[in-house]
This record gives sequence, C-alpha cells and structure tokens, in this order.
Amino acid sequence: MTITAQIERQSNSYRQGLVLGLTQAEIMLLLVFCLLLAAAAVIKRKDDEISKSRIEVAALQGTTTMNRRITELVMRDPAISGQIGPDGSIPEPKLDEYWQEIIENRDIFRQLENHGITKNDLKDDPKFLSEIIELKKEGATAESLKGAMTMLDGMSKAEKALKDALAKRDSELKEALAKGGEMTEALARKDGELKAANARLEEMTKQANAAAGKDEEGHKWPPMISLSEAGGYFFKLGSAELSTEFERRLNEVVVPTLLKTAHEYDVDVIEVVGHTDELPIGVKHSNLDRDMVEVLKGNKPIVALKPGDNAGLGIARSVSVVRSLLQDGRLNGLRVLPLSGAQLVKTDETLANGMDVQGDVKERRRIEIRLRKSAPPEQPKAGSDIANANRG
Repeated sequence: MTITAQIERQSNSYRQGLVLGLTQAEIMLLLVFCLLLAAAAVIKRKDDEISKSRIEVAALQGTTTMNRRITELVMRDPAISGQIGPDGSIPEPKLDEYWQEIIENRDIFRQLENHGITKNDLKDDPKFLSEIIELKKEGATAESLKGAMTMLDGMSKAEKALKDALAKRDSELKEALAKGGEMTEALARKDGELKAANARLEEMTKQANAAAGKDEEGHKWPPMISLSEAGGYFFKLGSAELSTEFERRLNEVVVPTLLKTAHEYDVDVIEVVGHTDELPIGVKHSNLDRDMVEVLKGNKPIVALKPGDNAGLGIARSVSVVRSLLQDGRLNGLRVLPLSGAQLVKTDETLANGMDVQGDVKERRRIEIRLRKSAPPEQPKAGSDIANANRG
C-alpha cells in the first residue's frame, strides 16, 4: 500500500461521525453555549421584571406612607373626622371639599406672604387681621395709617429729645450741686457754730437769771407762802373749818403779805393749794360735787362739806381759806383760786412714795399760797367744740 493510499484511508476514517464538519463534542459545546446565551437572556428579563417590581413596590410604599400621613392630618380636623364611615372611608365630596379648602388657604397664605405677612405673624398675633379689618370698616386707609405711624414716630422722637434734654438738665444740676458742695459745707459749719454759740448764750442767760431769781423772760418769781400746822395754822382732824386763830392770822399777816408781794412782783393771781398727809380719812360719802360751789359763794357753811378722801379734804381746806380771803375787801382785783395737792406732794416738792400711810406728819398738813401773772385767755376757734358749747 502506497503512502498516498494510506493517507486517504486515514482521512476517510476521520471524516466518519462529523456533522457540518463538526464533531459531536464540538456540537455539544455549541449547544451548551447556546443554552447559556438563552438562560442569560431569560435571567436578564427576569432581573428587569424584578427591578420594575421593586420600583412599583417602593412607589406603593411611598404612596401608602403619604396616604397614612394625609389621613393623620385629615383626622385632626373635626369636620372631616366626623365624616368617616364605619369602614374607615371618607365621602369623596367631603374630601374634595376639604382639599379644595386647603388649596385655597394655601393660595391665601402665599398672597399674604407676598405682602410681607408671614404665618408666624398670624400665630404670634391672631387678632392682627381682624383689627386691620375693623380699622378698614371704620374708614382707615393705608395713607391714614401711614400718617398715624408718621405722627407716632414723630412723637417718639420728641419724647426721646425731651428725655435727652431732661438728662442733660439733670447732669447740669448735679454738676452745679457738686460745685456748690464746698459752699454748702462751709455754710453748714457756720450754722453749727452759730447754733453752738446761741446754745452757750442761752445757757449763760439761764444761769444769770437763776442767780438773779428770774425766769428766762426776766420775770421775778414771787416767793411761796406756806401755812402749815408746824407754823401754827391748824385744822381739826379731818375737817376744813378754820379756827379763830387761823382766820386772825390770815387777816393780820397773810393778806398784807399777799398785797405787798402782788405789788412788788406785778402779779394778779393767787393760787391756794391744800395739802394733806398720807393718813387715810376712811370711806365716807362725799358731797363736794354738790355743795362746794355754794360753800365757796358763802351760801353754806364750810362745815357742810364732807370730803371722802385726802384729795377732797385738800380742796375743802383750800376752799375754806379762799372763802376767807375773798371776804377781805383788800384783795379786790386779784384772782384767788382753790387747788388741791391731796397727799401727793411732799414739803420738798417731790412726789410722795406711799410709805408714810400711818405717819402723822403735821408739816405736810399745810396750805401753800403761790402768786403768778395771769395769762391772756385763749379764744376758742370758730367751729370748735368749746365755742359751740359756749354758744349753747
């Protein structure tokens, strides 16, 4: 067998089992590749469908969230929440009317914002628009409001100018006071020195008057006349009746002394003060309120007086002496007044201490006669209680 024949035979055996010049293995590989291409196309289509579904799901979720939010907002309005049916649905006419109102309100808010009025302005001052509307009804216009604002601005500026002027004036006054501070202090020192000098002068005057027996006005005080049991002027125990010796001494000694003293010191008032000791006179029924004036006038005897205590006994004895002095014509022109010191004033002109209740101190059972210058009577003011009582 030649080489050529051998090669041809081998070539023929190679071509056995070929399809379109491809072996079975090659064909299988081609089929697998085609299947892979088809699967890739199917998978791509499914991915596209899945992506589209996800987008749709997301859109539905967003719509659901929005619907839930809208439902929550709608539920805040009682006018809509009251229209919800048993199944949770809202009638479409009501819902359409609600949305229409929301849109209209939004347009109104936009118009207000275009004119400078914000939602916060309305929240802060809810009456703002109503007041503007009331002003418009009363005839106010933009021009009149601007004029009023201009006037208010002018008044504000004038007020500020006035405050500034007052502050400036206050500053000038403070500066002037500060400058005059030294002068004020100097005047205060001089005033203090003058007051001190006046005080020293007054003290020296008092001392000089005291040494001369005069008061601050230069008037000489007359001496006091004391008529005590120690000096021979006796009263019976618990009685205001004068003894014969007592009356003789009054006429012969006391009256001339009073006349002389009144002339020397230029006085016209004689005060007769009755004093007692601290020995109680017992509980008695007093008739002084009823009979003392009549006794002083001489219409009743002195023995008719019944004092109930030391105060009454003191005034009764004083009345007895005054009655005797008034009956002496030499004392005409002088005022003679009865007074009572009761048991309260001791002979050294100090108050009793209440410790001598059982003591029999005859020096304290006395009549003291003081002389002084009468004071001009004080006229009651018109309309006063005293003036009205006098007129009544």
